[in-house]
This record gives sequence, C-alpha cells and structure tokens, in this order.
Amino acid sequence: MHQVFSGHYKDRRSSARAYSGSVSTRDLFTFRETNTRKAVYVELANIRNDWDQQRLVLSSNRQAMANWIGEAILKR
Repeated sequence: MHQVFSGHYKDRRSSARAYSGSVSTRDLFTFRETNTRKAVYVELANIRNDWDQQRLVLSSNRQAMANWIGEAILKR
C-alpha cells in the first residue's frame, strides 16, 4: 500500500512536495481484539491539520485515495 501511495502521489504532485507517509506497527485495540490474521489501519489525514482538511474537502482527492487503497488491496 505504501508503494502504491508514494508512486501515485509522486505522479500527481510532481516534484512540488515529497510524499511523507510511513508504515509502522501499532498496538491498537482494534487489532488486538479481532480474530483476523491480517489487518491494515490507514490514516489518510490528520483532521486537526488545516492543510489536510483542505485536501479532504475535495471529492476528487477523496476518490483518488479510495482508488489507491483499492489498487493496493488488489495487488496484494
């Protein structure tokens, strides 16, 4: 998923701003309390950040992120 996002973000934003997403392990309650063997928690934005809020307002941005998540899942 990280590769899909970084690749598309680079294509979409060109060199104006680098992709700064990360992948890390988290000890989240949701993961501990489920019986599923594999899970992914995707945080697309920090809603308290003004810049992220502006990005999420645009339906085209939300749709792009949804498409990228779908693409990453299908590649798995």
